[in-house]
Amino acid sequence: MAKKVVLGGGSRVFQSQKAAMDFYREILWKYQVDEEVSSEQDFQALVDLIENHPESMDKIGVGIAGFFVSSAHMGTRCFYLRRVDESFTDFGIGYAVRGERPSVLYEFKEACRAAVRPSINKAKRLFFENYGDEEGRVCCDVTGEMVSQDECHIDHKGALSFNVLVEMFIAASGIEVTRNLVSAPADNQYVAELVDPEMKKRWIEMHTNSVNRNKSLRIVKKEVNLKLASSAKIVPSKNPIILEVS
Repeated sequence: MAKKVVLGGGSRVFQSQKAAMDFYREILWKYQVDEEVSSEQDFQALVDLIENHPESMDKIGVGIAGFFVSSAHMGTRCFYLRRVDESFTDFGIGYAVRGERPSVLYEFKEACRAAVRPSINKAKRLFFENYGDEEGRVCCDVTGEMVSQDECHIDHKGALSFNVLVEMFIAASGIEVTRNLVSAPADNQYVAELVDPEMKKRWIEMHTNSVNRNKSLRIVKKEVNLKLASSAKIVPSKNPIILEVS
């Protein structure tokens, strides 16, 4: 059953999280990048949304002066809140709609993803420079379609998905995943980062060695990769067999 989303003290009710996400995405794409939210209705809708954010007190701070839309990481966009003291901070629609902070494991995985993103972006750029056709496109590894850099993702192929690699790193390193392993929420910090330089270095080395040894990174069209992502998640068994630790 879909979970209702109640905002604004009950004045704004959505029958599902998807309905709320769609409503706020429509507002997000109504405005140009760096454009102020000018509609009074949109402004109030965003007030209702930010008040449901798990970090609402820190986000709102000394008070709300306005909202605007601007660029975020990875070519996306998000809402920004401008405070009355002219400071500003970003906030995500998903976190605010759900009204809760992501799990510590999710944040750890996102921090791991951020750690290897520079090397992946560099490898992607070099791949297109070396293998691109006259229009700068390469072949999608799944569909065979020719795609540009903006039309594709770098995917971790098969059994060694990104989630699996992180789980392997956690197990091999004997890590107890806690929130103190990732950076605390801060203004305009799009994703958490690993705070231990040595852990970050070990993770990058393991990731690089694994994907190179298994030749598991590939170019995949964005829409196709997003559909594949759900199948790469580790779903615990209902009745798992637990091995004894000797």
